[in-house]
Amino acid sequence: MGLERPGTIVYYPGVAQQRARLVPAEGGLVDITETLPGAGRMDDFLGEYADQLARQPWTRSVCGLFKDVALVPRGNTWVLRDQAGQALPLIARNHWKLLALTGGARCDLAAEWDGTSLQPLGVALGGRFRAI
Repeated sequence: MGLERPGTIVYYPGVAQQRARLVPAEGGLVDITETLPGAGRMDDFLGEYADQLARQPWTRSVCGLFKDVALVPRGNTWVLRDQAGQALPLIARNHWKLLALTGGARCDLAAEWDGTSLQPLGVALGGRFRAI
């Protein structure tokens, strides 16, 4: 899937705890073998987003991890759809390369949500994470 480094996350002061730094522990990089954490349903993600906005109303965007989702073209737009059929729009651009990477299969995806659309950042496929 990728590599991880043991350490402690230290959050900077703030309500939303969006900014942090890593204080490395002894040891080097190790392979990540488990799947990424993330929301399995769009409702779960939107609930977390609403909680974040309640704590920090000036938040412009948040990162989201989505598990077992599919990219679906819809006319001139694209959506990210979960297993329940719920979907969120992707930022307006051509996502054919991302669709080719996934082969149309479900995947785990990291994306940035600005309140109206998702900007894909990376995809986990076949035990590897690939930045987009």
